[in-house]
Amino acid sequence: MYRPLPYEQPDRLMTIWESESGRPNSEEHPPIADAADWRKQSHVFEDIALTSFTEPTPLAGDGGAEQAHAQFVTPNFFRLLRVSPMFGRVFTASEAQDLTQTVVISSAFWKRRFNLKTAVRRGHRQAGQDFR
Repeated sequence: MYRPLPYEQPDRLMTIWESESGRPNSEEHPPIADAADWRKQSHVFEDIALTSFTEPTPLAGDGGAEQAHAQFVTPNFFRLLRVSPMFGRVFTASEAQDLTQTVVISSAFWKRRFNLKTAVRRGHRQAGQDFR
């Protein structure tokens, strides 16, 4: 038996993807530009957000290096799910274009890596890219 999704109105959530021509079972993430067009042209969906597959990613910063699991999402991802962080904030659309990206961490990672400190600061490096 599956647990219900921890989101408001989970029955209204859908996953959409593109398939390669001739490969109907392939699941490809659409380009951001396509998703932006779908968002503008859609009269069916309340909103459309993008997320990557979860990927193991090297992470370095306070406390040394470790392997973390990362997903990249569009700025409207959290708003669409109607969730907000326990502390801090999610990133904005303007930050999505920055060379230094903002990161949102899980409570499990926060507990393990930062010992539940509420003052988590900048200075992490993930796969050669700076995050704050």
